[in-house]
Amino acid sequence: ESQHGDHWEKLAPFLKEASEKVAALAEKKREADSAFNELCIYLGENPTVSTPDSVFQDLSGFVDAVDSTAMKVRQAEERKRKKAAREMKRRNNSRRSSKSSYSSGDGLA
Repeated sequence: ESQHGDHWEKLAPFLKEASEKVAALAEKKREADSAFNELCIYLGENPTVSTPDSVFQDLSGFVDAVDSTAMKVRQAEERKRKKAAREMKRRNNSRRSSKSSYSSGDGLA
C-alpha cells in the first residue's frame, strides 16, 4: 500500500497542474464559442447550425470579392486618370499649334 501512496504523492502535483490547465482551456473554449455565436448573429447566420468552417469560408469569399472589386475600381480610376492626362496633353498641344499658326500669319486669310 505504501507503493500506491508514493505514486499518488508523485502524481499529485501533475494532476493539480493538469486539472488547472484543463479548466483554463475549458474557459477559453467557452469564450471562443461565445465569440463565434456573436459573430454568427452579427453576420446574420444561425449559430446553432453554422460551423466555423462554413462561416469563415463565406467570410473569406466575401473579403476576396471586396478585394477584387476594389482592385477593379482602382484600375478603372487609373485608366480614367491616364485618359484625362492624354486628353489634356492633346488639348495643350492643339492650343500651342493654333497659337503658332496665328503668330506666323498662317491662320489669317
